[in-house]
Amino acid sequence: SLPAKELVNLCFSGEYTKDEILKMISGKGGVFSHLGTTDMIEAEKMMNNGDEKAKLVINAMIYHIAKAIAEKGAVLCGKIERFNKSPPVSAGQTASEKSYSFQRIYHFVSFTSDSADSIISYYTTSSELCL
Repeated sequence: SLPAKELVNLCFSGEYTKDEILKMISGKGGVFSHLGTTDMIEAEKMMNNGDEKAKLVINAMIYHIAKAIAEKGAVLCGKIERFNKSPPVSAGQTASEKSYSFQRIYHFVSFTSDSADSIISYYTTSSELCL
């Protein structure tokens, strides 16, 4: 998420139109704003070819995704049964064949699931939060 104070200052700075700020937040932000691509397979290729900036950006993204998953796990008492989205992976790949991003996210959140194949956004069938 964006720091609220800085976002408000940016919005009222007069430097950007409403449409420009909306594009910064959705579509032109995140990985794209740093690497010029929204294709994570391409971003990982950049990293694998020695691009240190790509490595830093990808690892920051992984950290934030893992943190978001763990936050949800805390209020669900760790009872996350399955994740519905993942970094780019091909059908039929084993955990060891999955992308760097997938493997690193799994490394951080594997405590929430028995199988790397189930870390694929999160949901639980439990209707109660851990209160």
